[in-house]
Amino acid sequence: MTDLKIPYVEKLHDQPKGLFFIMHGHFGNKTFSNFLGLADKIFDLGYDVVSVDAYKHGDRKAVPYFENDPVLTTIEMLTVIEHTLSDIVYLYKTNYQNRTDKVSIVGTSMGGHIAYLLNRYLPIEFCIPIIGTPNLGLHYETKKKKILKERYTLIEEQVNRLTLKKEEFTPRFAFALQGDYDDTVSKEPSKAFIESFRKEQYIYKSYPCGHDLTQEMIEDIIQYVRMKV
Repeated sequence: MTDLKIPYVEKLHDQPKGLFFIMHGHFGNKTFSNFLGLADKIFDLGYDVVSVDAYKHGDRKAVPYFENDPVLTTIEMLTVIEHTLSDIVYLYKTNYQNRTDKVSIVGTSMGGHIAYLLNRYLPIEFCIPIIGTPNLGLHYETKKKKILKERYTLIEEQVNRLTLKKEEFTPRFAFALQGDYDDTVSKEPSKAFIESFRKEQYIYKSYPCGHDLTQEMIEDIIQYVRMKV
């Protein structure tokens, strides 16, 4: 169900080249400064930029994110992803569809998971997942099951529903960025997924970092978008 009071911030042009949604990670919020200048640099390329507070995050923070119990928040992240995808689609169709039909998304961590999945619901120009994964099933199996223990069976169906199928991923351009030393989200699923397409316009690159957004990543993203415009 879509929350009709979705907190977001925007930077708009009179005549945009397109629209970029920028999506934060688990426990984050919509503030542009959290993206280390990425939002401003995308705006400077001529794109409208919109950043959304994920469901139960930021200005709509709610249980279980007050207590930050790792079991409860690990379970809730799946609902956050599903709800936020619905919110993004609603925002686009309500506020921006009459401005542009070129929709793109860049997201970090949980926002990277959302970036991969948005193409299920909207045609996507640029899909740029950063330290995210297309395979939430494998991610939860290898990284979250040890946290959830016996509760894992309660969310297994939802996890599988949020695992992206290859045929569902059809953006015009895709650039997946991962950290070589990331202990939070493994790089291998993104690498295997993107490279399986064997498309020149789909690129995977890893960086000498952990679960981080770095300035080198930002520079490469801006260069990639600039080259494709």
